[in-house]
Amino acid sequence: MANIYSVRLERDERGRIRTKKEDINGRSVEWRYGYDESGRLSEVAQNGVGVERYTYDSAGRRKGVAHRKTC
Repeated sequence: MANIYSVRLERDERGRIRTKKEDINGRSVEWRYGYDESGRLSEVAQNGVGVERYTYDSAGRRKGVAHRKTC
């Protein structure tokens, strides 16, 4: 019986997730995560296409998110 779901994570030197590769019923999806100079999540890409971008205020609180439709 084949696996229905598997996931593999790759982390950077600070332990943050850089990529997540999922196989779901034979379909592969790769997520990439980018971080700003303060170490905060700044962008997410799915299969090489940016899907979310985050902005922060001067206190480090998330103030906005921009979404891109993927379908």
